[in-house]
Amino acid sequence: ILVTMGIVSKAVNKARRFFSPDNTFTNERSMYSFLNGNQGDTHFKKITDTHAISEGFLSNDAVYSIIHKMALNGSTLPIDLFKGDDVVEDTNDPYLKLLVEPNKIDTRQEYLYKAITYLSLTGDLYVLKSEISTGFGVEELTILPPDCMECVREDESSILSPIKHYLFSDGGGTKTYLPHEIMHLKYFDPSIDSQYGDCGLSPLQAGQYILESNTELTQA
Repeated sequence: ILVTMGIVSKAVNKARRFFSPDNTFTNERSMYSFLNGNQGDTHFKKITDTHAISEGFLSNDAVYSIIHKMALNGSTLPIDLFKGDDVVEDTNDPYLKLLVEPNKIDTRQEYLYKAITYLSLTGDLYVLKSEISTGFGVEELTILPPDCMECVREDESSILSPIKHYLFSDGGGTKTYLPHEIMHLKYFDPSIDSQYGDCGLSPLQAGQYILESNTELTQA
């Protein structure tokens, strides 16, 4: 609570000084400079998936507390499968079984916790759809860390080009997955650079300077 109050107080005081009556916009002082403290500098740093995880969830108690609470509450919500207007109650239904036990490693709650955490931190959620036995359809859903994923387009110079494949690199080598093997959920990022890589927008992006200030405050 004290950390949050400190961040809010710092931001309010900074904004108050910036918007004071005797403070006018000039070429030397950009109207956006209060966001980063640099006069006339409107450049921003793009938050990578690795940065969002390491500097956000793993190093910032405020970010961790918020995301953890969201993921914990969301992962305990009941899941109902509908066919039309009817709830599927047959426990042997393959789709219901997939939702209850998505893979052999994660429980349903662990799976949903991961999904909510990754999407809330990085703006991306990659799910590998595995067909264990030929002809039985998707039998496992495995969440892949966003910071290990790379999207490759058929024509890398155009955002309109179809996705050729996904590359997964986790230190043990690189695996290639075709588009139909990966389910990619993301928050839309309007920047062109992100659309080339088909990347989602981290919710932390817009508050990156508050995040940095918070981290500096907690480390002081």
